[in-house]
Amino acid sequence: MAELDIRVNLDPLTNLLNSIEGTLAHPDDLTALLAARMQRAVMLNFRAGGRPAWAGLKARRGGPLLDTGRLRDSITAESDSKQAVVGSSLSYAPYHQFGTAPHVITARRAKALAFKVGNRTIFRKSVNHPGIPARPFLQLTDEDVAEMVQFAGDYLTGE
Repeated sequence: MAELDIRVNLDPLTNLLNSIEGTLAHPDDLTALLAARMQRAVMLNFRAGGRPAWAGLKARRGGPLLDTGRLRDSITAESDSKQAVVGSSLSYAPYHQFGTAPHVITARRAKALAFKVGNRTIFRKSVNHPGIPARPFLQLTDEDVAEMVQFAGDYLTGE
């Protein structure tokens, strides 16, 4: 299964953590808390329909990325003594995060693709897919980063 790996440069937080590297008895406690904060920020992205708002859906009602909740529910947080990571192992996660260009979908396991249109079924050997707009769900806002810097500072000073 493909894994979505996005690296975000969080200079203020990175600088703070680098300045105290080696001084914490249990740095994995702090990184676990930061991973949980990042996961919370991603959940806020889903609740808000994106921060900023994701492109809407043309073909159906409802909000983008929330049809089944599977993508939202796949978000995991992991950490060790040096890093905090939030991501999804779903194979289609990168397509939603970064979007896709228009492309052709061709039948591979059958002679044709089948589509329901009203009460009719239409068969085609291939279709032109218009692409998917990027809907970055693994994203931190400036406010999220500032909150994490404040949190890390408070943690380090025992507040």
